[in-house]
Amino acid sequence: MRPLIVALLLTLICFDDFKTTFAEDFAYNGEMGPEHWSEHFSMCSGKHQSPINIDLVNVISRTYQIMTFNNFGTKPVSGEMLNNGHTVVVHFEYPENRPTVSGGPLDGKFVFEQLHFHWGDNDTIGSEDRINNVSFPAELHMVFRNDKYSTFAEAAAESNGITVLAYFYKIGENDNESYNEFTELLEEIVTPDTKAKFQEPPTLFQLTEISITQYYTYTGSLTTPPCSEDVTWIDFKTPITISAKQMDRFRHLNTYDNTPMTHNFRPLQPLNDRTVFSSIELTWEEDGNDNDIIKGRSAKPFVDILYGGAVVTKTIDLSNMIVMLLLNLLATTISLN
Repeated sequence: MRPLIVALLLTLICFDDFKTTFAEDFAYNGEMGPEHWSEHFSMCSGKHQSPINIDLVNVISRTYQIMTFNNFGTKPVSGEMLNNGHTVVVHFEYPENRPTVSGGPLDGKFVFEQLHFHWGDNDTIGSEDRINNVSFPAELHMVFRNDKYSTFAEAAAESNGITVLAYFYKIGENDNESYNEFTELLEEIVTPDTKAKFQEPPTLFQLTEISITQYYTYTGSLTTPPCSEDVTWIDFKTPITISAKQMDRFRHLNTYDNTPMTHNFRPLQPLNDRTVFSSIELTWEEDGNDNDIIKGRSAKPFVDILYGGAVVTKTIDLSNMIVMLLLNLLATTISLN
C-alpha cells in the first residue's frame, strides 16, 4: 500500500508542476512576452495573426446571410470564473444544448466553449483589435468550436475549426446591471488559480445586449499561444457600455508574479494579404401584401462596395440596387448599338 501512496503523491506533484508550467508558459512582458512567443510557439510568427487594426478605408462590404444565435438566451445551470494568471476565463454549464452560432461568414455550426477578456491599465487602451487605430478600454472574446470536432484542441488544429465573437467596451456613467454580479465576483479571484461561482449566471445575450447585425469579419488567429490560425473573427461594431467602476475591478486582479493584471492584450499584427469585410445585413420584411422582401443594411453605411465606392447617405434597398444595375446595363447596351 505504501508504494502506491508514494506513487500517487508523485503523480499529484508532477501534475501540479505541469499545471503551473502550462499556465505560465507565456506572458505579456519580459522574456516570455509577445516578442518571444514565436520562439516557443512557431505559429505565433504566422502570416495571418491577430489582433489587427481595422482600417475602415480598406474594408469591403459583403452580403451575408443572417446569423443565427441559438440558446444565447438560455440561462446556464451554473457558471464559474477563473483567474488563470493571464485573464478572466468564464465557463457555463447548460441544462441541455449549449449555445451555437451559424450563418453570416461562418461555414458550419459553432458551439460555445468559453469567454474571456482583454483590457489595459486605463480607458484609452485595452482592446486587441482596433478600429482606425483607436483602442477600446476592453474586449470580450466568446470562443466557439466547429461542431464537427468534439474538443477545442482538435478544432484549433483544423482549418475553420474556431470562431471568436469579439465585443468592444466603452465607459458610461451608470453601472451595467448585467455586469453587477460579474464584476463583484472579480474581487474573489484576485489571486491566480482562484475561482468564483455565479449565484445567477447570465445568459450570453445579457452580457452583450447590442446590435448583432453590424460587424466586421476577417480570418486571423488565436491571440494567445499557440496562436492557431484559420480562426474566423467577427467583431461587432456597437460597444457594450459599463461603468468606470466596473471596468476598474478587472485591473485589481494579479498575475503569477503578483503584479496587477493591467496589460493583457497582444500587440497589433500585420494584415498582410488579408481583407476585412463589413457585413451587409439581409432582413426579411413584409410589404403589406403578405409578400416577403429581402433588404440589405450595411454595417459600413456610408461607403458601399456594390456602388464602386460611391458615397451614399442612407441604407440601400437591395431590390432597388438590382434594378439600378440592370438599367445601367441596358443603357450601356443601347449606347453600344
